[in-house]
Amino acid sequence: MELLGSILKLLAFTLVLITSVLILIRLPSEFGMEFGYHRLLKKLPYHQQTFLFNMESKNNNFCNNEPSHKFRFPLTSVVLLIVATRAAIVGLSYLMETTANKLELGLFPNFWYSWFIQDSPHYICVAENGYQSSGYDSIFIVFYPLYPYLIKVVNIFIDNYYFAGLIISNCFFVIACYYLYKLVSLEYNDEYLSRNALYLLILFPFSFFMNIIYTESLFLTLSTMVFYYARKQKWVISGVCGMLAALTKNQGLLLFIPIFLELLLSEKATTLLRHKKKKELATYLAKRVPCAFLPLAGFGAYLLINKVVTGEWFKFLQYQKENWGNTMWLFANSIKHSFLSFFDHDFVYVIGTYAPQLGLFFIVLFMILFSISKIRITYTLYSLIYLIFSYSPSALLSGPRYITGMAPIYIYVALLAEKNHRLKNLLSYSSIIFLLFFSLTFVGGGTY
Repeated sequence: MELLGSILKLLAFTLVLITSVLILIRLPSEFGMEFGYHRLLKKLPYHQQTFLFNMESKNNNFCNNEPSHKFRFPLTSVVLLIVATRAAIVGLSYLMETTANKLELGLFPNFWYSWFIQDSPHYICVAENGYQSSGYDSIFIVFYPLYPYLIKVVNIFIDNYYFAGLIISNCFFVIACYYLYKLVSLEYNDEYLSRNALYLLILFPFSFFMNIIYTESLFLTLSTMVFYYARKQKWVISGVCGMLAALTKNQGLLLFIPIFLELLLSEKATTLLRHKKKKELATYLAKRVPCAFLPLAGFGAYLLINKVVTGEWFKFLQYQKENWGNTMWLFANSIKHSFLSFFDHDFVYVIGTYAPQLGLFFIVLFMILFSISKIRITYTLYSLIYLIFSYSPSALLSGPRYITGMAPIYIYVALLAEKNHRLKNLLSYSSIIFLLFFSLTFVGGGTY
């Protein structure tokens, strides 16, 4: 088993290395630069000449444009699909809880609080009491502030922290759907593809985290807004959304990457670069680059909270290590660890946590790899770094949940489903089955 784990570790590292090299090879061509390897790049079996730097093409997307057709966000269909799938989840989990745990019939209070597990109580604790400088509750400073303080604000009006959290999560899930639809429409000018991305998001096997007291829906909303407004060249809005995302989850600090790259790839910047107007380019970038680094400012604000509350800038890292056993290590070690955990953990943890964690890493990595020529490099580069970063904790349990917050993944899946109607049906039906399944393993304590 140790040997097989080492082989998977090597495979993961090799695939990431190959993907990184291909992205770096493609990057100069985004700026219109053709070096000696450019012809070799075109010969790669999955490389196609993209429209990304074709300034004369009708499909040019560097301009601050909208789709040629105004598509209407299918709000009714989205809400109905969310309600239908979540009703099925709640019904099945209710049957499981009343049967397996012999709960008394009735939804309140026991059943609803079967979903109030793992990190959810910690967010409510921060919402109720704020960050503490001493005592057991002081360790909850590892949970970023924006989500619990939004709960605190909504609680002012309804006087119930639990339902305040549910309201926030579900509202932001719908908003995330809206911005994903707008983003895909902007990129591909294809209503069918945009709707597919929406429905595959709603049916994603771990999308139930979007509806409960977790940060996933808020983070997905903000990160999708970052991409959308960066593509619209509204740098201040994009940067502010990135800053708020960095106050929601640690992956938020990575959002400076797409903002900065889109700034470099903007029509104005690339035009000045082609004409070698270095002074004008420097002036143009100097006025806008600060917006790209607002996500880092958001993370800095979180560090400041650590300093004010605990006296140490990086106290959250100490608490992560002492209470959750988490430090950062090579992402490939997490792949090996997930595989070896098959043989020394309970079955429910294996099927609910480690198996999907291992499988989704390779699935997402292959999606990134084979989408390099079909999607903006902004998405592929961000996705690769996001995947590596998310799989770097040494006690990783939540890999699938982290992937749920990766906005470009739904574009990859939609593009894949577009290829074949049968494949789309297979993805849809299998997603529904896995969504129901992992929802039950979550309530059963086997999915994180």
